[in-house]
Amino acid sequence: MPLPKHYVGHIIGQRDAKVLIEVFLDLICPFSRKTFYTVKSLVEKYGKSNVSVSIVQYAQPWHHQSPLLHRAAIAVDTIDSSKTVDMIDKIYANFDNFVDAAVESKSKNDIAKDLAVLAESIGLDKEKFLSAMFSDDVTQWLKYHTRHGRQLSVHVTPTVYVNGINLADHSSSWTLDDWAKHMDPLLA
Repeated sequence: MPLPKHYVGHIIGQRDAKVLIEVFLDLICPFSRKTFYTVKSLVEKYGKSNVSVSIVQYAQPWHHQSPLLHRAAIAVDTIDSSKTVDMIDKIYANFDNFVDAAVESKSKNDIAKDLAVLAESIGLDKEKFLSAMFSDDVTQWLKYHTRHGRQLSVHVTPTVYVNGINLADHSSSWTLDDWAKHMDPLLA
């Protein structure tokens, strides 16, 4: 497998922040959704130069639509990386439209068209998005995200690393105050 041209993960904040929180998320996992919104708030609370978050796409195979949702986020990243987090936010905001029961009778193309509507809502061309979504480039990036997680023995989502170390006691129920117990000493 060739090596990626840049770091695997969508950065919220600055790449050179003092603390890097790497979060492996499945876009159809309710626990990942909770964690996404909380870690996004950490960047706002501590500032982009202090804390950054890297979102790594980690599709769970027991949800047949999961790889499509991740392809959508990665496709946006290949078109306009400044809109990737917006797309993840849109997918999570429309979470109930993509859960197993909502898509069980939909084809892959039906789900892709629903995702194209979300892409259009953040300012992307639907046809360009759909073309990118099923491109070899997006397939390769999905493989990079998956490989990155596997080599770190990620199994469940969300899985969190802080400055490269697994935060094994992390829970999606953590509030900003719970996170502060870990972040404040690192930034003191």
